[in-house]
Amino acid sequence: MPAVIPLVRNSAGRGYLIKKGENMGDFEKCQICKEFDFLSTHKCAPEWEVVYPENGDPEDSGTYYKAFGIDEEDALDKLCHNEYSDWDYPEEFELWIRKPVWGSWLKFDIYVQSVPEFRFTKKE
Repeated sequence: MPAVIPLVRNSAGRGYLIKKGENMGDFEKCQICKEFDFLSTHKCAPEWEVVYPENGDPEDSGTYYKAFGIDEEDALDKLCHNEYSDWDYPEEFELWIRKPVWGSWLKFDIYVQSVPEFRFTKKE
Protein backbone atom coordinates (compact mmCIF):
# COMPACT_ATOMS: atom_id res chain seq x y z
CA MET A 1 0.00 0.00 0.00
CA PRO A 2 1.46 3.42 -0.95
CA ALA A 3 2.33 5.96 1.76
CA VAL A 4 0.19 8.68 0.12
CA ILE A 5 -2.93 8.40 -2.04
CA PRO A 6 -4.24 11.30 -4.20
CA LEU A 7 -7.63 12.40 -2.94
CA VAL A 8 -9.29 15.66 -4.10
CA ARG A 9 -8.51 19.17 -5.28
CA ASN A 10 -9.74 22.34 -3.62
CA SER A 11 -11.03 25.46 -5.40
CA ALA A 12 -7.48 26.82 -5.83
CA GLY A 13 -6.39 23.58 -7.56
CA ARG A 14 -4.21 22.38 -4.72
CA GLY A 15 -4.30 18.62 -4.25
CA TYR A 16 -5.05 17.03 -0.91
CA LEU A 17 -3.26 13.83 -0.01
CA ILE A 18 -4.00 11.18 2.57
CA LYS A 19 -0.83 10.90 4.61
CA LYS A 20 0.18 8.03 6.80
CA GLY A 21 -1.76 8.24 10.07
CA GLU A 22 -4.73 10.17 8.60
CA ASN A 23 -8.10 8.65 7.83
CA MET A 24 -11.07 9.70 5.73
CA GLY A 25 -13.21 10.34 8.82
CA ASP A 26 -10.93 13.27 9.64
CA PHE A 27 -11.58 15.00 6.26
CA GLU A 28 -14.18 17.65 7.13
CA LYS A 29 -15.12 21.29 6.67
CA CYS A 30 -13.35 23.69 9.04
CA GLN A 31 -15.92 25.64 11.07
CA ILE A 32 -13.75 28.79 10.97
CA CYS A 33 -12.47 29.18 7.39
CA LYS A 34 -14.95 26.76 5.72
CA GLU A 35 -12.18 24.89 3.81
CA PHE A 36 -12.34 21.11 3.53
CA ASP A 37 -9.20 19.50 4.94
CA PHE A 38 -7.93 16.92 7.40
CA LEU A 39 -8.86 18.65 10.65
CA SER A 40 -6.15 16.95 12.70
CA THR A 41 -3.47 18.77 10.66
CA HIS A 42 -5.45 21.75 9.27
CA LYS A 43 -4.31 25.32 9.84
CA CYS A 44 -6.52 28.19 8.65
CA ALA A 45 -5.06 30.69 6.18
CA PRO A 46 -4.69 34.30 7.41
CA GLU A 47 -7.93 36.23 7.94
CA TRP A 48 -8.92 39.29 5.86
CA GLU A 49 -11.71 41.87 6.07
CA VAL A 50 -13.55 42.46 2.78
CA VAL A 51 -16.21 45.08 2.09
CA TYR A 52 -18.55 45.73 -0.82
CA PRO A 53 -18.91 49.51 -0.27
CA GLU A 54 -22.27 51.13 -1.00
CA ASN A 55 -20.96 54.69 -1.36
CA GLY A 56 -17.39 54.09 -2.52
CA ASP A 57 -15.96 54.44 1.00
CA PRO A 58 -15.16 51.18 2.84
CA GLU A 59 -15.37 52.90 6.24
CA ASP A 60 -18.82 54.40 5.52
CA SER A 61 -21.21 51.51 4.87
CA GLY A 62 -21.56 48.36 2.84
CA THR A 63 -21.61 44.59 3.05
CA TYR A 64 -18.75 43.19 5.13
CA TYR A 65 -17.24 39.72 4.81
CA LYS A 66 -14.55 37.70 6.52
CA ALA A 67 -12.25 35.88 4.06
CA PHE A 68 -9.27 33.57 4.43
CA GLY A 69 -6.29 33.31 2.08
CA ILE A 70 -2.51 33.34 1.85
CA ASP A 71 -2.69 36.81 0.25
CA GLU A 72 -5.30 39.35 -0.88
CA GLU A 73 -5.99 37.72 -4.23
CA ASP A 74 -6.32 34.22 -2.76
CA ALA A 75 -8.79 35.50 -0.16
CA LEU A 76 -10.81 37.40 -2.80
CA ASP A 77 -10.81 34.37 -5.11
CA LYS A 78 -12.26 32.13 -2.41
CA LEU A 79 -14.80 34.76 -1.33
CA CYS A 80 -15.97 35.46 -4.89
CA HIS A 81 -16.34 31.74 -5.64
CA ASN A 82 -18.55 31.39 -2.56
CA GLU A 83 -20.54 34.63 -2.80
CA TYR A 84 -20.67 35.69 -6.46
CA SER A 85 -20.20 32.64 -8.71
CA ASP A 86 -23.89 31.81 -9.16
CA TRP A 87 -24.71 34.79 -11.37
CA ASP A 88 -25.93 34.02 -14.90
CA TYR A 89 -24.45 37.13 -16.51
CA PRO A 90 -21.13 39.03 -16.53
CA GLU A 91 -20.89 41.69 -13.85
CA GLU A 92 -18.34 44.20 -12.61
CA PHE A 93 -18.04 45.52 -9.08
CA GLU A 94 -15.51 46.75 -6.56
CA LEU A 95 -14.30 45.07 -3.36
CA TRP A 96 -11.97 46.49 -0.72
CA ILE A 97 -9.77 44.20 1.39
CA ARG A 98 -7.43 44.61 4.35
CA LYS A 99 -5.88 42.76 7.25
CA PRO A 100 -8.36 42.97 10.14
CA VAL A 101 -8.54 46.37 11.88
CA TRP A 102 -4.97 47.65 11.45
CA GLY A 103 -4.40 47.12 7.72
CA SER A 104 -4.86 49.75 5.04
CA TRP A 105 -7.63 49.15 2.51
CA LEU A 106 -6.70 47.87 -0.97
CA LYS A 107 -9.24 48.33 -3.77
CA PHE A 108 -9.86 45.60 -6.37
CA ASP A 109 -12.08 45.68 -9.46
CA ILE A 110 -13.87 42.33 -9.78
CA TYR A 111 -15.11 40.93 -13.10
CA VAL A 112 -17.52 37.99 -12.99
CA GLN A 113 -17.87 36.09 -16.26
CA SER A 114 -20.28 33.37 -17.27
CA VAL A 115 -18.58 30.18 -18.31
CA PRO A 116 -20.31 28.02 -20.94
CA GLU A 117 -21.15 24.49 -19.94
CA PHE A 118 -21.66 21.72 -22.47
CA ARG A 119 -23.78 18.60 -21.98
CA PHE A 120 -23.88 15.71 -24.38
CA THR A 121 -26.69 13.19 -24.85
CA LYS A 122 -26.27 10.34 -27.27
CA LYS A 123 -29.18 10.04 -29.71
CA GLU A 124 -30.53 6.69 -30.76
